[in-house]
Amino acid sequence: MTEKLYYIDQYLKECDAVVVSCEKAEDGRFNIILDKTVFFPEGGGQDADSGTLNGKEIEYVFEQGDDVCHVCKEPFEIGEKVHGIIDFDKRFLIMQKHSGEHIFCGVAHSLYGVENVGFHVGHEAVTVDLDKVITPEQIKKAEEITNEIIWQNRKITSSFPTHEEAENIEFRSKKEITGQIRLVTIEGCDVCACCGTHVNYTGEIGALKITSISKKRAGSSITMQIGKAAFEDYSAKHDELAKLSNMLALKPLEIADGVQKLKDEIANLKYELAKFKLDAFAEKIKDLSGSLEVVFEKDLMPDEVRKMCDLLADKVTFAAVLSGTDETGYKYTIASRTEDVRQIAKDFNSALNGRGGGKPEMVQGNVSSDREKIENFLRSALQ
Repeated sequence: MTEKLYYIDQYLKECDAVVVSCEKAEDGRFNIILDKTVFFPEGGGQDADSGTLNGKEIEYVFEQGDDVCHVCKEPFEIGEKVHGIIDFDKRFLIMQKHSGEHIFCGVAHSLYGVENVGFHVGHEAVTVDLDKVITPEQIKKAEEITNEIIWQNRKITSSFPTHEEAENIEFRSKKEITGQIRLVTIEGCDVCACCGTHVNYTGEIGALKITSISKKRAGSSITMQIGKAAFEDYSAKHDELAKLSNMLALKPLEIADGVQKLKDEIANLKYELAKFKLDAFAEKIKDLSGSLEVVFEKDLMPDEVRKMCDLLADKVTFAAVLSGTDETGYKYTIASRTEDVRQIAKDFNSALNGRGGGKPEMVQGNVSSDREKIENFLRSALQ
């Protein structure tokens, strides 16, 4: 059985050990078991530590029964003495993230009775899945209390009670525990069964910030940034905000109102442009008459194609308006005031790789073909 030094001292960065076994895996790499290790294996939603053995990179660490298995590209001799060094910057960031998640979930459980049913400390962020939907306002309150606890620098401890002792302790757990129980206690806040690594005091976490909330099944999925990752996330967003501030010539806290004003102006301009296009089209076709007209217009939105075709259908028996290019395909509308155009559209889609449908008097869709083939087919079919 591997002696797990990360449970004795989670701040231990390196250790000397002896190789107990070294087996070649199917992928050509080697699974190495030591008599003791500082390397935390992947588990409980937490990534494995990374680092080196005698300067050789450890690619992955996992549990194999009571042993911890270190995956390397190169083998070691059984009985060989090795020196392991972990990437402590990565370890400490994970400790910050894992500890912050405990506090938040403990607070949410205390306030709203929700249970943590899923958890992952990712490279980009921490995600937590709760078994019930809680509102953004409730999450904001839990976030505020979490940060207050962090700044109070409370003690975090771990213990290994027996199953008999654990029966008298109230603690959170995502699943039923059959083996050794390890409890992580945050003073005056939370007790949770957990196999991961944590900081000794909440103040070392720094801060926690919720970045997104979504529904997942019957519960809530919450994404958060914690510790150094929260600072890096804030810095990146601050830099982007500064760029926007300069581009818009607005103070950072005025950007939202400024963008809304720009959106309103753009919407008005789009409305005016669409009206201009329709008026120009109406003028162009005012003297048209006959049984058939196929029109190609540039850079139209689907709604504009429909409206122009509607105008054209007042002038001719069969009207077709299209917009697009041979490379990107065409948006189309086919209409008639007196005839059912659905079968024509069905044949059109089938012949020229199109998709769409509609009512007897009007069909809409998209077609992927070149302009000449489209025009020839429509003129032939409609006539």
